[in-house]
Amino acid sequence: MTKRLGRSRKPIKKKREAKKTPRKATKSAGAGSGALQASIRRCLAELSELKKPDIEQSCKRLFAKLRKECPELLPQGPVRPGEEGPRISLDSESAGKLLRLAAYNVNRQRGRVVWRQAGNELEIKVKAGFILVRIPVDCDQTGPAKITITFAVGSDDRPSGMIAATSAQPNGPPEIVEFWGDALIALAWGSIAELSQSLGFESGEDVYHSRLAPASLVAARDGLHLQTMARHQMDWKRQ
Repeated sequence: MTKRLGRSRKPIKKKREAKKTPRKATKSAGAGSGALQASIRRCLAELSELKKPDIEQSCKRLFAKLRKECPELLPQGPVRPGEEGPRISLDSESAGKLLRLAAYNVNRQRGRVVWRQAGNELEIKVKAGFILVRIPVDCDQTGPAKITITFAVGSDDRPSGMIAATSAQPNGPPEIVEFWGDALIALAWGSIAELSQSLGFESGEDVYHSRLAPASLVAARDGLHLQTMARHQMDWKRQ
């Protein structure tokens, strides 16, 4: 039995700026995913602010640094409706740093403690088509343990948008997963969705001044790849 998962965040509110005259789109600079991945890893290592548990502000600082030091790696102007924005590439180390920040937000939003944040405990491992999230837990019956949640997501050969699937229960001690399984799955997937949304928001804008959105998540051997895009024209005509 598997669970089908989608985006966990509430719908994005449309901005008033959509009624304004759209800006002229310019061609985005192109660059290989490897160059962007290396730059993100280097910038993350230099940003001490990322120790603070705020994924949105951390992504904002990260992209500000990228645009200043590596402007050729990101769009130089707005993205046309329905067109793809930059493809954000993260190796496992970078994805782990940002995912831990996203987990702080998700854990606070739910108002229910299933994971006590402590340093760099939450881990992520990526292989082709799969994301493995390991969450440290502890209880009187088992002592310290790690729960592993495996998500089947898109791959380069088989893209699946922002849809993922996972087993009905995580892998770990039955005393924990039978009671906390659903909450741990929600924490893990919510953190991935939160990270994807924050990265998309800060990666660029469309011609209506609205932030780009995550369109597709791919797990490859070299890491995570998030494809961003601008909303379609029909979304703005409904306003």
